[in-house]
Formats: sequence, structure tokens, C-alpha cells
Amino acid sequence: MLAQVLMIPPAAEGQPQETPATTATAQVLGGLSTLGVLTQDSSSVAPADYAVVLTSGSLTGEDAVDRNTTLVQLVVALDEQGSGAVVSGDAGAAADGGLVGTIRADTEASTRVSTVDNANAPEGRISTVLALSAEGEGTSGKYGTGDDAQPVPPVPAAAASGAGN
Repeated sequence: MLAQVLMIPPAAEGQPQETPATTATAQVLGGLSTLGVLTQDSSSVAPADYAVVLTSGSLTGEDAVDRNTTLVQLVVALDEQGSGAVVSGDAGAAADGGLVGTIRADTEASTRVSTVDNANAPEGRISTVLALSAEGEGTSGKYGTGDDAQPVPPVPAAAASGAGN
């Protein structure tokens, strides 16, 4: 439900893009706030085409696996409902028990959602933006400094060719 009110689904060929109603977004977020499972820094929340989930470190405790599973389900739902999602974190997030590592270990989730494991470095922040662009082209990947990760996502064709210069 959260993904349905936070993400703008891609428009079907020849059809206008449908944006979730702001009242639905406010009601869902208000309900989750009332339950104590969500806090908002601003009352102004608008749906988006893409989602970037920032994370750090690993989850610990008896319920760590369950909590990570829930987060993976949320990120996959955001990706499916919108135009793409990127989970960006530090090396700790790429380790066992971290959200980046959990997604990378999940074959299905890692083919849908891009991950970045060096978001605490300038090149990781750049990789996060480039990964969003790749998600828009339907490509997901693993980026950063970890095992089996590419250093940076591919540069979009228009930028690589010098378009606009």
C-alpha cells in the first residue's frame, strides 16, 4: 500500500501518467504515523517516479532477518510500482545483515533493484544517481567497491556522447 501512494506508475504507451491522489498519500502516511511505524520530517510528501533508499550498517538481534525481509519487500514494491529503485549504503550495509547485502544475496530482488555499497564516498553518491538512470532504462546492477560489484553504473548514452555540448 505504501508503494502505491508514494510511487508514480510508468505511463502505458499513449496514455497519460496517473499520479496517486494526495489525499490517499496523506491518509496512508497519517495512519502509519499513528501506528508509530513511520515518522515524517515534513507534512509535504509527493509521489515520485523513482525511489532512493539510504541505509547504513547491519541489522542485529533475533528479528534482524525478518526486518530485512520486510525492507526488501518494501523496496521491491517501490521498484515495481514506480520506474525504479536504488538502495544505497555503506560497506556495513553490504555485509551480512545489511540491506544492500540482503538484496544482493536475493537473486530475484537483485535483478529488480540496484544497489550501491559506497554511498559514504563521493563516487558512491554519483553511482547512486547513475544507477537511477540505469533503472529508468530497465537495468539493475550492483555498484561500488564490494565483491561482484561494478565500480560505477554505465553513463547514459546522451551524456556519454556529449549531447548538449
